[in-house]
Amino acid sequence: MLTLHAIGIRFPSKTPNSNSAFAPRKMKIELTVIVVSLVATIASVYSQEPVTSKTHPSFSRVLESQAVDLGNRTIIYNRVETPLLKPVAALMPTPEIVANPTPLTSEEQAEALRWEQMEYQGFYPSATAYEGKGSEVFVWTQDGGVRFLSSIDFRYFQPLYGFEGEGVYYSTFFMLDLWTDVAVAEAKAEDPSLVIECPHFPQEVDGVSQFEVISPSPGEENEKAIAAMEALHVFYDQNRVKLIQEYHEGEAARIAHEQWLKDHPPIPQDTVINYFPIRSNHFQTSQGPFQEQ
Repeated sequence: MLTLHAIGIRFPSKTPNSNSAFAPRKMKIELTVIVVSLVATIASVYSQEPVTSKTHPSFSRVLESQAVDLGNRTIIYNRVETPLLKPVAALMPTPEIVANPTPLTSEEQAEALRWEQMEYQGFYPSATAYEGKGSEVFVWTQDGGVRFLSSIDFRYFQPLYGFEGEGVYYSTFFMLDLWTDVAVAEAKAEDPSLVIECPHFPQEVDGVSQFEVISPSPGEENEKAIAAMEALHVFYDQNRVKLIQEYHEGEAARIAHEQWLKDHPPIPQDTVINYFPIRSNHFQTSQGPFQEQ
């Protein structure tokens, strides 16, 4: 709390024997303001950490409070007085960038030049993967899009966010719908009349993944999508073992975490929401709505 220890205002007395300087129209009032340790007090206020509490951290006073009971936890809404914000610290100067004193090797220079000359494209397919059988893929483009059937189980691309083709780097994100044998059985158990037809996917040839283009439409963007799909299949064949291993490791970690949460269910915690009103530059007045101030 900021405290002004002493403020004094001294007015010189006006008597018949006063100096003529207090004559009409020439009256002078001497104001002496004494502020004891004001600077030290302000410095101590800004140097201290705010007092915190469980219900209203960093706020000194709660004006109004309301609690909503959700059964296993409570949400507490605190309307607090507007806090006094600390002054923003000066920005740190930008450090000077010093060139790398170590020269690049010829191999590093060649690699840097290769990436500099690389073309960059986005590739964002939507896929329905059928466990162990293949995937039905659609890539939307400005030319209408292209539909594919692939021998690859696209769930193995879930950890993938980019891959390299022939002179092109593709930034990618896969939207995946997965049909496992268990999911198919559960869906049919809920609705016996449900028919889930698995497309006839192309088969690998000598360990090389294959894909088919279904109902292609002309257009440069569609041609780029087909080229990206070709690059993706080449990438998969080159990194098949790693992609499958990373997928199964991620699934094992996910299952273990879900089991840990079942064995150690989190304890519901109360939620405290502190708020205070701030009048904006536009507010409703008697002269009309939303007058600018």
